[in-house]
Amino acid sequence: MDLDRLRERLTVALGERAERLGVPGPLEELTGGWASTSVLACALAVPVPDARAHLDAHAADAPSTPAVLKLYAADRAGVEHAAREHRALDFLRGSACRVPAVLALELDPAVLGRPFLLMERAPGRSWWSAYESSDDDGERRRLVSSFVRPLVALHALDAHPLGPAATAAARGRGAADSELAGLQRDVAAFPRSGLGDVVGWLHAHRADLACERPVVQHRDYHPWNVLVDDDGEVCVLDWDWRVGDARFDVAWTCALVERSGHGAVSAAVREEYERQRGAPLHHLGTFEVLATVRWLLNVLPALGPRSQLPPGKREDFRGFLVEPLRRARELLRARTDLDAPLTT
Repeated sequence: MDLDRLRERLTVALGERAERLGVPGPLEELTGGWASTSVLACALAVPVPDARAHLDAHAADAPSTPAVLKLYAADRAGVEHAAREHRALDFLRGSACRVPAVLALELDPAVLGRPFLLMERAPGRSWWSAYESSDDDGERRRLVSSFVRPLVALHALDAHPLGPAATAAARGRGAADSELAGLQRDVAAFPRSGLGDVVGWLHAHRADLACERPVVQHRDYHPWNVLVDDDGEVCVLDWDWRVGDARFDVAWTCALVERSGHGAVSAAVREEYERQRGAPLHHLGTFEVLATVRWLLNVLPALGPRSQLPPGKREDFRGFLVEPLRRARELLRARTDLDAPLTT
């Protein structure tokens, strides 16, 4: 990625908005690797008379706004993802679930090569970095509480304004039927994985998945998508929201943390969520199976022969996933008594 060229194109893309937002400074990649999105950091300098003619207007002492440029895949799915995340961030602005402020949205891939969101950069470091660096049990308990609080607050919101039709459709078995239909569609590409049998198990247990109160889901809530600042305030990133059952989010989070080798943290998160919610989570094991299969069907395409990743990155990704895949297989076996080989 030519970051200098990308910066020039971003400045042109902002056009008159650069006079209000500021001129983008040098770009720095924050993420890379296997995701279909790319995240870059920059600073937006105070406005200048002609943004296009002053790409280097960032004086050392000029006030600036830390910003993040998020690029999505240059296809229909990427456009939909960008629009969906923008809608979630706009909906949550000012809520108890703190999110970055959106500065600009562009859905036309031709403008920058990919659709993008320009957002204010939230202060702080990943929640996991803060947790891992602390050796004080009391501080770790406080961190777990701060991590869970935004998720509980999110699930307490009225989802109806965000998607009235989706909210109505999610009630009862609607959300479960939608999830299972997506799994059934995607699992057909991996007939040797054994996941078809697990999806069959989920169909047999779909009464456990019935949704009484549809909520706004994050869909990828985990310790590396939550920032915590020096005051202990947290900000939630990377929204792929949907309306559905709150237990899917909790199961996704707990299963992901457990796959990462941190079973005790996963258990603490579930316990704290139930404490803050004031009620137990029934049938969470079934939702953990659902969330684990959904995760597997998200990552398996990047490992197979039709992967969009370059061969070197594909092998790196495969190596990175050795332990998470083993733990995912163990979870499925423990919950369903089925041994999925996960062959791509």
